[in-house]
Amino acid sequence: MKGFDIMSLKTFIGLVIMMVVVFILVTIITVMISLHQAKKRQEKENHHQNVK
Repeated sequence: MKGFDIMSLKTFIGLVIMMVVVFILVTIITVMISLHQAKKRQEKENHHQNVK
């Protein structure tokens, strides 16, 4: 039983680490996309100012 407990604990920790890594990746991707969109918006505004 002790060996099984250690195995399930390792599996649980592995799952938690995987979830944390996925969460971090999703957060980074979301931030990158929002930054990219903000940059595009800024370029558009600058372009409009240049046209005037």
